[in-house]
Amino acid sequence: MVYRYKLIRTRYGSDRYGKCEVCKKNVNTTYHQIEERKYRQPSGKLSWTRHNCRDLFGHKSCLIRRRRK
Repeated sequence: MVYRYKLIRTRYGSDRYGKCEVCKKNVNTTYHQIEERKYRQPSGKLSWTRHNCRDLFGHKSCLIRRRRK
């Protein structure tokens, strides 16, 4: 599988989004990581989907470590 990621910096921390979903510690600035994977449509066209992918909130470094290779 081929994955791609989008990392979005929010303006809030644990007070709004809760603790890091990876390390379970408080976060000053929470990031939102969106995962997508490549797939081939029945027509043969290559595209991206979020089906069976993970969205996570937490520290930037924790989210990057959780990326699939």
